[in-house]
Amino acid sequence: MNRRTGSAPILERLAHTHYENFPVASRFIPAEFRTPIHLLYAFARVGDDIADEWTDPPKERLQALDAWLGQLHTAVEGGTGTDFFMNLADAVRRYRLDIGLLDDLIEAFRMDVRHTGFAAYDDLLVYCRHSANPIGRLMLQIFNCATPGNCDLSDALCTALQLANFWQDLLIDTVRHRYYVPEEDCRTFGVTRDACQAPPASAAVRALMRFELDRTKLLFDAGKPLLDRVSRPFRFELRLIWHGGMRIVRTIEDRQYDTLTRRPVLSAIDKVSVLFQAIASR
Repeated sequence: MNRRTGSAPILERLAHTHYENFPVASRFIPAEFRTPIHLLYAFARVGDDIADEWTDPPKERLQALDAWLGQLHTAVEGGTGTDFFMNLADAVRRYRLDIGLLDDLIEAFRMDVRHTGFAAYDDLLVYCRHSANPIGRLMLQIFNCATPGNCDLSDALCTALQLANFWQDLLIDTVRHRYYVPEEDCRTFGVTRDACQAPPASAAVRALMRFELDRTKLLFDAGKPLLDRVSRPFRFELRLIWHGGMRIVRTIEDRQYDTLTRRPVLSAIDKVSVLFQAIASR
């Protein structure tokens, strides 16, 4: 595997080639804001690849994550580095980004390396606080609207998006030994890990997914006021993100909570619908 992760061209390609259901710095965001977003996205994607794609022993992957974060700190503190890290450090200073949020993000990747599952829902929320919420807060900082109230709303929305992705990818994650359904919930519904990789989904698995999805919808609802509170350059993009996440939720509901038979994704029609919903809600 090519591990020349300090190469700016490689990182720029990563920012555009990794598949995501939710838009990342689309053309609806003014061009002046896209560069810092792409830099942050590439930083996160490489960290995620180190945690999930490398086949090295956990100790070596943890060391690689520490080194990856260390390069950023060195650049931000005025040291030298690759063009990528110097550009990212410049964005951190220019937009007054909280580098502690990037520390949290790398901690989430460390948690991925050590991953054995989550005993309780609160443990899963702690993971989301590191893996998802920092991204939303960094976006608010880039668009100069990171008030305490907005940050709280963003946390709810980002956690909802993260959880929706987990329920969408239940089969894929379970096969890869990623167990994001809290163990206490599995016990309540009588669901085993083996059942989460045996399509079609059993009645118990569907009931479990309905329970998790209902909690996720509450978080989407809690975060929705943010759509009217962010600065104008970010507003339409955020509406696309919110409606895209909710479309995934509704797709899972339409399939009777069976995400094992076929992974729910946004079709072309869905994406058009999301676009018109975002326009209509302006």
